[in-house]
Amino acid sequence: GSNLLTKVELLPSTRADLRNLFRHMRPSDIREMHINELSFKSDIRMAMMADFDQNDCWTLWINDEIACLGGIAPHPIDPRCGVIWLLGTKLADIYWREMTRFCKRFIDLNRTYLVIGNILPSTEKKRMKWLLHLGFDIAPEKAEFSGVDYVRFEMLCPDAAPKTEHGSVMEYP
Repeated sequence: GSNLLTKVELLPSTRADLRNLFRHMRPSDIREMHINELSFKSDIRMAMMADFDQNDCWTLWINDEIACLGGIAPHPIDPRCGVIWLLGTKLADIYWREMTRFCKRFIDLNRTYLVIGNILPSTEKKRMKWLLHLGFDIAPEKAEFSGVDYVRFEMLCPDAAPKTEHGSVMEYP
């Protein structure tokens, strides 16, 4: 049966949360991580564990189970830009309304960056649609790494930034 009351908590992540997430990650995130690891020749799990202590990560708990973990790390070249990431379990898809609210709150908590964004395999159409809904802009051009096409998504963070129908106004050269 369905719960009438859904318990939702947003808490700072622990290393145990990250290990738990890796054991229960949804297939779409496993596929995307695998594509990224092949493209960038790096072990993303090891990099995340190493990076974990330096950057704030948040866990969304739904009914005492992990739905997702997310974080924003300063870009290695320009620390005014934040690299946003989010990985989920099957609960992230089941409780998509709570996930969307969580992501909006999570983005609002991180308005200290000038821009936040990341890249995404261009085949992830459902995820792109969701990112547009959250207010990100998707760059029209693609970049190719190891035979995989990626698109860039980003959002200007200052609240004073002029808005378009999807999010912030971004200029692409």
